[in-house]
Amino acid sequence: VFYKMMQTLFPKSHYGTQTTIGTSEHLKNPSMVAIHNYFDKYYVASNMAVMLIGDFDFDTAVPMIDKYFGNYATKPAPQQYVAKEEPIKSIVTSEVFSPSSERVQFAYRFNGANSDDAKYVTLIDYILSNSTAGLIDLNINQQQKALGAGSGASFFRDLGMHSFSGTPKQGQSLEEVRDLILGQIENIKQGKFEDWMIEAVVNDLKKSRLQSWENSRALAASLYTAYINETPWSNVVSEYDDLSKITKQQLMDFAKKNCNNNYVIVYKRQGE
Repeated sequence: VFYKMMQTLFPKSHYGTQTTIGTSEHLKNPSMVAIHNYFDKYYVASNMAVMLIGDFDFDTAVPMIDKYFGNYATKPAPQQYVAKEEPIKSIVTSEVFSPSSERVQFAYRFNGANSDDAKYVTLIDYILSNSTAGLIDLNINQQQKALGAGSGASFFRDLGMHSFSGTPKQGQSLEEVRDLILGQIENIKQGKFEDWMIEAVVNDLKKSRLQSWENSRALAASLYTAYINETPWSNVVSEYDDLSKITKQQLMDFAKKNCNNNYVIVYKRQGE
């Protein structure tokens, strides 16, 4: 389901056309020449960063870095790939089949990690689905209108997405689950959510970040994600303060403009 959604959401760029490990055909016919050429092009010092997190000693750490990373080639950084896509102007529908349970998944495409889109979508996503008090949690899951529903936002360097998924109850169609979720997106457009939810979401995000950054691995992940996405660290630190400045009306206007019949949807049905 995920691969099909990515293929239709990003039909022209690597986000949708390439998987990390490759297809079965790639794995059956590996080219050692291509593998070495790829390594020699991208695994160079000018295209790498080393993240050091924790209570380490510089006099010990720096020689270790030299020892284990010092032999990487020094050459010009490879030209960065830029993902580009045509606008989605209508609903793009796909189906996949397997014996497992049915579900539906759909997504809207947005600009990348450093765009204003990322800020608005992050807020909207948490207002819709935060496991406890989001509109999808309150109006679908807690009322048992479907077996389960939720949403999530993902942002890459060039593009991003806001995805939604739902699983039907017995006797319920996937189209009914889709419409239930779309109804909650409509509530955002109409401002049918409490004014205090924006502040509550921002506070929760701040708390979660502070707790996660007590773990060195989580802090390192934030650092290297910022490096990959070319996000200044100052922007990472001020991210949630920026979110708190967004008004309810701005969220409504953003949803009205960007969340319409311009999504890709995958119906996962039972079958061969």
